[in-house]
Amino acid sequence: MMPMLDAILNEVGRFQDNYEKNHHGKVERIMLAGGGSSLIGLEKYVGDEFKIPVLKANPFSKVIYPPETEPTIKDIGPSFSVA
Repeated sequence: MMPMLDAILNEVGRFQDNYEKNHHGKVERIMLAGGGSSLIGLEKYVGDEFKIPVLKANPFSKVIYPPETEPTIKDIGPSFSVA
């Protein structure tokens, strides 16, 4: 699976370079979204690769829900966020 992930990250790097060149600004963080963002170690791997903060998208961050549902929301949240 690593060669596929590295191919995706190579494209992300190309996008980052293009963005920074054309918009004269820096990408400050990477947001991971979707079910694949729950892959174990992905945040650290991407962060190590790009040397910028990596966060998992939380589509429920502005939603009020009972505190006892927090563990479930944390588990299923990334699956509910799409690009």
